[in-house]
Amino acid sequence: MRFSLVVTTGNAQHWIGRCIQSIAEQQTKWPWQCLVIDDASNDGTEAAIQLALTSIQDPEIRNRFHTLRNPENRGALANLVDGFRWLGTAKRAMDVLIPIDGDDWLFSSSSLETVAQTYERTNCWLTYGGLITSPGGNLYSRPVSESVIAASLHRQSPWTTSHLRSFRSHLWHAICDEDLRDQNGDYYKVTWDMAIMFPMVEMAAERIQCIDQALYVYNVGNPQSDHVEKRPEQQEAENQIRQKPAYLRRIQACPSGEQEPVQNTLGFIVLSDSNPSQTIRLAQSLTTFYRDPLIHCIYHSASAPLAARSADHDRRFRQTEESFDRGTFSLIDALIHGLQESLEEWTNTEWFAVINDESHPLISINNLLNTLQESHYDGFLHTEAIIPGEHQSQWQATCWQRYGNDQGEHPFHAHFICYAGSPWMLLRRRAVETLLQFHQDQPWLAEHYRWQGAQVTNAAPEESYIHTVLCNQRHLQIQHKPICWEDWTTGWPRILDKQDWEQLCTSQSWFAQRFQDPASSGLIDKIHDHWMLEGLRCAQSAVQ
Repeated sequence: MRFSLVVTTGNAQHWIGRCIQSIAEQQTKWPWQCLVIDDASNDGTEAAIQLALTSIQDPEIRNRFHTLRNPENRGALANLVDGFRWLGTAKRAMDVLIPIDGDDWLFSSSSLETVAQTYERTNCWLTYGGLITSPGGNLYSRPVSESVIAASLHRQSPWTTSHLRSFRSHLWHAICDEDLRDQNGDYYKVTWDMAIMFPMVEMAAERIQCIDQALYVYNVGNPQSDHVEKRPEQQEAENQIRQKPAYLRRIQACPSGEQEPVQNTLGFIVLSDSNPSQTIRLAQSLTTFYRDPLIHCIYHSASAPLAARSADHDRRFRQTEESFDRGTFSLIDALIHGLQESLEEWTNTEWFAVINDESHPLISINNLLNTLQESHYDGFLHTEAIIPGEHQSQWQATCWQRYGNDQGEHPFHAHFICYAGSPWMLLRRRAVETLLQFHQDQPWLAEHYRWQGAQVTNAAPEESYIHTVLCNQRHLQIQHKPICWEDWTTGWPRILDKQDWEQLCTSQSWFAQRFQDPASSGLIDKIHDHWMLEGLRCAQSAVQ
């Protein structure tokens, strides 16, 4: 189970901080993400949002939040449509979606966990209820009668499906867009809760659950609330919505012949040896922007495990504890083991990306997958031939000192050349299979790298061993392209920060390297904001 929350807010300066804090304080084992959309507020709401987010002490929790500010007011429902689409929920039929008003807040730190337990216990598709007013403290949770459910008479019956509302993604994405719009073709600005809930309770039928515990605080003290300022408009919209035809009961989560969509084309092997929170942030970025990809994290046994990461409960994320050290062949052993496990488990995966916890994606999944699917190459990795006596740079000379031997005690010759380059790569399945088969059948090369690593300082076999194996295979076509942008101007990959934004925008690279908190947090936020805007522009274009 995964929660996707969208907070829509406009001119809620005095309450949005409490709303965000109530979400951040949730104590649940299930993963969640939250998009906060500021709908062109002019009262200081934008600053209040940023203050609330920076006040969150736990970086893992803070990084689950994303923000967006609209240049002009669009209304809560339009923002919900865009927000859930941007969060990628259409690709995950069983996600639990939750809309929250920015001037309201969750009642306690157990609100999400109570909802999750309800889904687990009842196998429902939708929950509602648990609203408590502020001020006043009145609890409102009224179940829909069985007779109304059986005859699908929700639109002819008193309104009952109040906050806190949650629903499976497949229900939300089964609503026809035209049923969310008024007679002028615009998304409903008021009474939009009826526009979304009537179709979903009709489709879910008996698989709805009313929760009678306090979950959600409804702020009746906001003088700008629709029920205070726009009661006539609400009544008109309600009449329109109730007159729309009822939806048919939905028998299963996905239509016949359709499976819950997943992204299997690309899997990520992430090496992590020192910074669990940084690895968590990378995994969340990959999950959000790459449509829930397969992720296999290989973390150093001496570092803190990632057990606290809520996505551990996601079957598409796995982690393996290995003992390895950078600059030694133990890192190769760990990577080979991880590739072997992933190859066997991800049977439909065509491409495997090897990155580390200091990486970050720069382009959309569509752009990346289009490039990979149209390519005839078997791998993308930066590599150069390291030929004794023919060094084109000091770096090549250093590589020969690391991997070769001027006394002739090495396995390289005209028909088996030493190669070296960046350790980060994208490999097609048959390239991974070739690598694993060579490593098993011809251990002499691994033995050389192990022996050589004991003779020199900073041997870094991860920058040569795989390159040498793959580039000497005549049946493979390797594109010698670095997949990660790095800044080597200081003689060593420099930690990236906000001043690198313009270069990253024009680099045309798929990933960038090296991000480290806290220096890189501002740059990562700019990348996320850029992607959010691009995603919403695409969504708005699709709607238009």
